[in-house]
Amino acid sequence: MNKRKKLLLEKRKLEKELRYRRKQKLLLLQKKELKRQLIQRKKEKEKQLQTQLQEPNITKPKELFIKLKQIWNNSQFLSKVIVIAGGTAAAQGLQVVFSPVLTRLYSPDDFGLLTIFISIVAICSKIVDFRYSLAIPLPKKDDKALNILTLSLSLILFITLFITFVLWMVGELLFSMLQAEELTSYIWVIGLSIFGIGIYQTLNQYAIRQQAYVMMTMTKMNQSVVQIAVQLICGFLKIGNIGLLLGDALGRMSGSGLFASLIWRKHKQDFHKIKPKKMWEVAREYRRFPLFSTWSALLNGASLQITPLIIAMNYGTAVAGLWALGQRVVGGPMGLIGTAVAQVFLGEGSKFAREHPKRYQSLFYRTAKNLFLVGLIPTIVIIISGPWLFQLVFGDQWMEAGKYVQLLALMYLAQLTMSPLSSTLDVLQKQDWELVWDIVRVIFVVSGLLLASFLNLPPIYAVLFYAIVMLVAYVVLFFLCTIAIKQFIKNQSRR
Repeated sequence: MNKRKKLLLEKRKLEKELRYRRKQKLLLLQKKELKRQLIQRKKEKEKQLQTQLQEPNITKPKELFIKLKQIWNNSQFLSKVIVIAGGTAAAQGLQVVFSPVLTRLYSPDDFGLLTIFISIVAICSKIVDFRYSLAIPLPKKDDKALNILTLSLSLILFITLFITFVLWMVGELLFSMLQAEELTSYIWVIGLSIFGIGIYQTLNQYAIRQQAYVMMTMTKMNQSVVQIAVQLICGFLKIGNIGLLLGDALGRMSGSGLFASLIWRKHKQDFHKIKPKKMWEVAREYRRFPLFSTWSALLNGASLQITPLIIAMNYGTAVAGLWALGQRVVGGPMGLIGTAVAQVFLGEGSKFAREHPKRYQSLFYRTAKNLFLVGLIPTIVIIISGPWLFQLVFGDQWMEAGKYVQLLALMYLAQLTMSPLSSTLDVLQKQDWELVWDIVRVIFVVSGLLLASFLNLPPIYAVLFYAIVMLVAYVVLFFLCTIAIKQFIKNQSRR
């Protein structure tokens, strides 16, 4: 009897084990089938997207709207870029549209003074927060991001006051060297502009973290409207060149209020988490930004802004004004579109770098290709008809500016392609690479400009030297970013 009972128990045990194995096998088959279905759906979705992009027979407006909506929904990155780039293009479009009016209200000398003003502000703004604002999108926890935000805003206040004090001390000598003595009376406007751009760019980084792209677009429009309105009003009232400077300063400051309201709504209950001790901790954790990114950004800004300063110093503010118009109507739109893409790229790329490194690589190459294609046609148009277009739109005295832009066209294309992607070296903690790249670039830019001046060459040769150096520099930057990405993926795969 006991033996029979024992056999019965063993039989039940075997049957139970058999059922368990069958169940496991069935689960495995179900997983394989589910995986196969997901892969199939993904292929069908990609095929459907390609068909939508290549569809030649869309004739009805309703069908076109449906197709565009499907493409929009299938590409989150594209939709976010379009939101920011569309608003940015509209904002910059306002400046381009009103430029023919401004060129008739202000002289090339006035625009030259504005160029020197913008160059000084742009260079100083690179160090106004020691680049801690770039770290705001990176932490996973919001309380850490809030402490970085507060640290950055505190630095902006103290560093702006320090820069303004230094300009009061040495401004007369500096502006005399730049043949822009009038700026001595406008040092307070320079300080106001540095403070405004520092606050805006820090709050903008928080908006990137929150992916508040629509709000970022609204602030861009607000900046352009304020800037143009002030410059036009001052121009019609014949107040003088301070109208251009004041419009630029107030335009940079506008828009920060919207970002501040976003922070208040989302984190007013979290302000107690902001403490000096935690601010010191995040300052130490992200110390590579002030140690490397600050000086890299300073050199980057210097290499971009030193050209009009040297031109003004050697050829006068009128020639610098011609350069400024080219930057305003060509370099400005390309730069702002690139900035719009950079903001989305940084927001999306930071997430991919943390979670999906290979997707970051794909995003990098895809973004570079699309930016190159976007800028290709405008570049060809500028190369062919730049001087004629400037003479037609802005008047005979601005034709020389068209020649400058013609020489810079390929450099603008490379800048549009690579500037938005330069944050790759920051995200992947390769700030030292970026610093070396910026140092070499500044050396060559300054050498080329000084060589043209030493040889008493016309200003157009200085512009040509600058264009060649910058074009080569952006090509080198592309290869540095690709190497950094490959190393990052390789290191992540070993963990």
